[in-house]
Amino acid sequence: DWKPATVSAKELLDSAVWRRKALMGMSAKNELDHAQQDDLHAATMKEVEMGHLFGPYTEVQMTEFFGNDKWLYNPRFILYQGEERKVRAIDDCRRSGLNESFTTVFKLELYDVDTLACLLAALADALSTGRVEMDMDDGS
Repeated sequence: DWKPATVSAKELLDSAVWRRKALMGMSAKNELDHAQQDDLHAATMKEVEMGHLFGPYTEVQMTEFFGNDKWLYNPRFILYQGEERKVRAIDDCRRSGLNESFTTVFKLELYDVDTLACLLAALADALSTGRVEMDMDDGS
């Protein structure tokens, strides 16, 4: 499904400073309790250790890094998954406006991922056993 961007990249970056100030002001009030803040910080620092993120940086350091103040602040929130309450840090690109500047040109159907998983499982089985065996929908 095609979904056009509603804001251009230029418009987004031109509004970056006031968007960032508003979001940082809201983040200062913080919607998370202390335990959630600690879990989010630990999850974020783990991503830094793994090399998936860099930082933490101050607002001034980010502006120096980019060479201007037209950069987005994506606040993070936390989800707990499953009975084990696995911590999952989520970047909120909706609140920063980033999602508005993104154009979707296709829609991934879930069965595509399931099909790929089955194909990879069959390939792994074939490689380990040295033979290929497929059951077709028509029973052959």
